[in-house]
Amino acid sequence: MVPHRRAVAVLVALSMGGFLFVTNEIAPYGLIKLMAADLGRTESEIGLLVTGFALVIVAASVPLAVFTRRIPRRYLLTGALVAYAVGGVLVATSSNMGGLLAGRLVQALGQAMFWAVVNSTAVALFPPQIRGKIIARVLIGSSAAGVVGLPSITRLGQLTEWQMPFWILAGVGTLLAAVYFLLIPTYKPDEGSGARGSDPHRRRFVAVLIVVSLSAGSTAITYTYITPFLVDVTGIGQTVVPTVLLVGGAFSLLGTLVVGRFLDRYPVRTVAVALVMLLGVWGALWAGGATVWVAVGVVLVQGFAWSLFVAAGNNRIMRHAPGSTDIGIATNASMYNTGTAVGSLIGAGILADAGAELLPLASLAGVMLAGAVLALEWRSLRAGVRAPRTRRLISR
Repeated sequence: MVPHRRAVAVLVALSMGGFLFVTNEIAPYGLIKLMAADLGRTESEIGLLVTGFALVIVAASVPLAVFTRRIPRRYLLTGALVAYAVGGVLVATSSNMGGLLAGRLVQALGQAMFWAVVNSTAVALFPPQIRGKIIARVLIGSSAAGVVGLPSITRLGQLTEWQMPFWILAGVGTLLAAVYFLLIPTYKPDEGSGARGSDPHRRRFVAVLIVVSLSAGSTAITYTYITPFLVDVTGIGQTVVPTVLLVGGAFSLLGTLVVGRFLDRYPVRTVAVALVMLLGVWGALWAGGATVWVAVGVVLVQGFAWSLFVAAGNNRIMRHAPGSTDIGIATNASMYNTGTAVGSLIGAGILADAGAELLPLASLAGVMLAGAVLALEWRSLRAGVRAPRTRRLISR
């Protein structure tokens, strides 16, 4: 058993890793205009960096989880941070789209490995009855990426050049890799309480994957291009956008802090609440995105709702994975990024052909589909609960 202080230190370090990976992943959201101007590309083309990043994770997540299943997590997570740092250097030194894509490819491979094992690594350090709470704590870092990471790198890029944030992220990633090597216990992925789902169920697992993919795609349609939307549709000054994203990130962090206390008791309802909020978000942005207070309010609520959804989705994957939770989380990452890739691609087409005004409408349609899938699963779940009671009454 790992001493409690060391377990907490590892949890903090894992959460910090999530912060770095998510900050890097969403960096194009805030730097898109600067990168496009410097490289002589359109904003839609720079947005495809998000698509390419997601496609690598789609292709690599499950194979990496399978091929590395016997390697201790200490080495897997250290290697993931090394790949992150190396890819960051490649991005920072690139002067064309080819160099950018190569660096993002290396970082995406590291991210695929990181998210495949980070939740099970953290959960294994603590009692199984607080699994949902620990998952939410891991995600504090990724939520903080919206509070500190994205606004900071956006502003830093505006004050210097867009490459500078990637240099800093690569340096911090190198330091964190050393921390992982020193702190994380050496045990294999099939050891510990997080290795298997607490309530394995293949059909529910598949339903969660579909909801995750649809929701991620819906979000990516608009949020990949949130800076052009706020500047071109809402009329917010480009220098003000980092402040708006900062406050939105604060609401995301708040959502992660709040949801942890509900995940273990209400695993399905937390997903439902998040989807209802997202329906309101994209509907409001479509109807009133040209109004400043509406657009700013949407960014705030979207941050809160999305953090609820991500935590609840990861929790349900860890509960219902029919086999190894590492493979389950890797499959979830693949589906999540399939949605992100398709969504950002759809968003690029809408932005280029119809303008940013129609992006929220497409996001709204996608969330409605996700809600329909969840409703069908909920109905099936309720029917499964009632059936044993009915059989008992008949047997009497």
